[in-house]
Amino acid sequence: MSKQLSLDRDFTRFLNDPTFPYKVTVCIGNERILCSGALLAQQSSVLEKKMREDDGVLMFEEMLDVENKNNGLHACIRFLHGAAVNFVLEDLTVILKFASFYEVKGLFEEAMKWLRHHLKTSRSVRDAIQYLKLSNCFHNSDNTKKLKLEIHFFIKSNKEIFCSNIMENLDSEIAGFDIINIINEDLVNSAQILKKWASFSIENRSYIINNHSNFNLITLFRDEEEFSSFICLISEGTSSTETFKALLDLQKAFFTLKLSKSPEPNSGKLESKDDVGSSEAVHGESSTNMPQPSDHIGVTRPQNELEANVHCQSSARFPPKPAELGKKPIHNQAVFVRNLPHGISKRSLIGLFIFAGRIKSAEIFSGQSSAIVTFEDVASAHQLLKHDYENGFIIDDCRMRLYPQFNDYVWNKYIMPSDEQVLIWNITPSTSKTKLRKLFSFAGQIATIDIHSGNFLAVITYHIVSSAETVRTSGRSFDIDGVLLSVE
Repeated sequence: MSKQLSLDRDFTRFLNDPTFPYKVTVCIGNERILCSGALLAQQSSVLEKKMREDDGVLMFEEMLDVENKNNGLHACIRFLHGAAVNFVLEDLTVILKFASFYEVKGLFEEAMKWLRHHLKTSRSVRDAIQYLKLSNCFHNSDNTKKLKLEIHFFIKSNKEIFCSNIMENLDSEIAGFDIINIINEDLVNSAQILKKWASFSIENRSYIINNHSNFNLITLFRDEEEFSSFICLISEGTSSTETFKALLDLQKAFFTLKLSKSPEPNSGKLESKDDVGSSEAVHGESSTNMPQPSDHIGVTRPQNELEANVHCQSSARFPPKPAELGKKPIHNQAVFVRNLPHGISKRSLIGLFIFAGRIKSAEIFSGQSSAIVTFEDVASAHQLLKHDYENGFIIDDCRMRLYPQFNDYVWNKYIMPSDEQVLIWNITPSTSKTKLRKLFSFAGQIATIDIHSGNFLAVITYHIVSSAETVRTSGRSFDIDGVLLSVE
């Protein structure tokens, strides 16, 4: 296929222009070619500007990153002088890039026609991926769109072949927005494509986390274990607070959709460990690169992310009695979770929390809307608690409550408070009994105040039950020294 330039154009604007370089030297490798400046300028205003600035010498520095470019540049110069171009695949990259950067009239369109015919006849996935990557190198956004549309038309028309060959042609140079478009073509192996692309670099994994709303993850990962494994993969190397927040948003979005499509809620009986396998570690690698929490978990929560009193269906105000809970958390590896969303499964709960580390076991007490999640190490439990303080876990309008660092005294005395007691969470080391008494005495006479700053917890005991109920049902926001408190 060839295309010849029409020279039926008006060149009179170059007459009597003493500044215009009528003779131009084109440098291609070690070769120097004397060309007509008027012909080149007539076909490209970009080339005209470049010739004037460089005193009639064209070096084509913009093409230096293209391998084996000499033949393609020769073809472009010949086209500008009216010769026919015989397109071949080896020269197409430099021709497309040259035509786009220098805005050569007609050349880009002819090259695109040839590429369309080539992809239709060869059905080469390797070539399609190569030119998809090339489309991001163009300075002209219209040309970028044209080439991307051509490639995605190829994918739509050859889904079976594309699915069979994409994995061996996938590489880290494919841009994130191109991966989004590929994934959204609803290919049978879209999940595998996304996993492999994520494995190439931390940058790719961060891109997925920060742009998760562009991926239909509920369709990609129908199995919750597969999704949990994917979460472990993309969390590797994640370090910034913003990225972790986005990672939590991704998981919340996935499990919220899962819950909304769940056919039946939990029956109310205690789930056995056999539901998710043995008490051994749940599938999913622990992310050794995840930032480790400090000895003291931060207590400041953004005010607009905290809801003082959030309840959901079947939620109990207090957790189950110790006899129902079985073993108490030991060595701070366990996290007690209250106010679970109605109908959440053990698998879903594990998938939501597995980003923090390897989970040893999970027990859901559905009748009480609570659970105990036990990690394999203390650091993972602290990681989960830290993110709860910074971001919170809200699914189906339910704000789950995660309790940190229980010791036997706190467990026995305060996890099941009496009706006269109010739990005040999120206190800071500077919180004093005087400040608490001043803030909460509006509800009635206070008998005692116990502060356990290591657990960010204070317990206020009133003389009568109605005073405690007044605090819990007041709907007021409470804060001390600018730190918002959580009241239960």
